Amino acid sequence: MTRARQIHQIDGPFRMQNGVIQDPQIAYETWGELNFPKDNAILLFTGLSPSAHAASSDLDPSNGWWEQMVGPGLPIDTSKYLVICVNSLGSCFGSTGPSSTNPETNKIYGLQFPVLTLEDVARAGHEVVKSLGLNQLYAVVGASMGGMTALAYSVLFPEVPKSLVCISSAARALPYSIALRSLQREIIRTDPAWNDGKYTDGPVVGMQLARKLGMLTYRSAAEFQQRFGRELVSEEEKQVMRLALTLKWSPTLMLTQSNSPVHLTRTVIFTCPEQWICLILQTMEDLWQTGWRGLVQSGC
Repeated sequence: MTRARQIHQIDGPFRMQNGVIQDPQIAYETWGELNFPKDNAILLFTGLSPSAHAASSDLDPSNGWWEQMVGPGLPIDTSKYLVICVNSLGSCFGSTGPSSTNPETNKIYGLQFPVLTLEDVARAGHEVVKSLGLNQLYAVVGASMGGMTALAYSVLFPEVPKSLVCISSAARALPYSIALRSLQREIIRTDPAWNDGKYTDGPVVGMQLARKLGMLTYRSAAEFQQRFGRELVSEEEKQVMRLALTLKWSPTLMLTQSNSPVHLTRTVIFTCPEQWICLILQTMEDLWQTGWRGLVQSGC
């Protein structure tokens, strides 16, 4: 845990749309200063897999996942605004999720973690806002899944944010996206190392394949043709890929440009149970529909 990461614990039961968890904690980071009227705060929700570390700071100088967007003089200007980025409830970077210990049983939640919704994540983020003594936000911001959460927040708490910035997101999950995410989760669950969620090292191969499928959905066929075509990779790139093989990032060596970016996407060693992010938070995205209040009975 870095010095920049802060933890807010929600005391007592936290009621979700499909269950209750006890004393959950939400990780967050901040940048900038709150002004005297307390009206310059921006709440930032993350995409599927990032932590709350959106940008570097004196407390944590490592690059954040939105380093080009958050900082002094940047689009989200920390010399003007207090920026609060929360790690989603259900994630594994400090916030309570399936890999956390259930205080009522002293066992890992695992598949017993309640089916999560974006409204749950938005409410958990609002608990952080309240803990900081804020009654109003200058804006609520998010991209991809974060944009969905920001929209849910604006629906749940319309009097709090003055504005909404929703980037590359949607007001509801579409059938094609649901189908692709369902396939990713099936790939993870069919990895023998998944072991019905009772694993030690985790389904690494399943996560590799699910990630590669995800990368394909982020790019169009036209972009692959324009950027890579069927050009062979350079000798330098081959050396990098051989290094990837040595580190067991992928079992095969690809030789064309269009394969190489997919080959090298899964380069993160499993420092957290990232398969839970894919299973739990992706299911949450599939359930997303602005203003919908229905309950679901099944999990991943």
